[in-house]
Amino acid sequence: MKKRLRLALIIICVLVLMGLRIFSPEDSWICDGDALVQHGNPGSDGSGFFCSWWKRYSFLSAQNISMNIFTDFVDNGNIPSLYTCDGEGRFPTLKIEDLPTNTKTLVLVVDDPDASSGPRDHLLLANIPLTQDFSAVISQDSFDQWILWQNSRWEQARWAPCPPSGTHRYVFKVYAISESLEISSWFSKERLYELMSGKINARSQIVGLYKRQ
Repeated sequence: MKKRLRLALIIICVLVLMGLRIFSPEDSWICDGDALVQHGNPGSDGSGFFCSWWKRYSFLSAQNISMNIFTDFVDNGNIPSLYTCDGEGRFPTLKIEDLPTNTKTLVLVVDDPDASSGPRDHLLLANIPLTQDFSAVISQDSFDQWILWQNSRWEQARWAPCPPSGTHRYVFKVYAISESLEISSWFSKERLYELMSGKINARSQIVGLYKRQ
């Protein structure tokens, strides 16, 4: 019985140490949803177990804080064609409310996990400022005021959804960051994740669906 207890304690200690190593701010791994993404290799996914474990403890202080995202469609609802290649292709305005009190800036990542060549980034925005009422508005008219993007194809990210076939999901991920990021234009997603590590106060997302008309 004592041997089993000792073995169990050893295993627990090893798992804790591995968790601390993987998710230390100095390291180059970060949880994006349930995926563990490595700096320098953004396509590499680690165990969802560690991400679940990490989120349970590192976001403990933010569990009672739920950022709300408001836009022209509901979560898991259809994106109006106005915002796609079948319409004007404009970005839908997002209103972000109920931010953690120590938030200094926001990061927005919009990607399509259903792209045939693998997840495709449609928009990356960093250092999005807050309004006087401690909320944020993300609109296409303000893109040139913020630090912009480079997508997974090393091109300027293009927003307008235009799936070649079937219904695709477009995931709008908003991160509340505790300080401004020292990042320049045309950054990569891996560089963005590296700089965000250890600075995320809260995370929320909304999913929009679209199928060509």
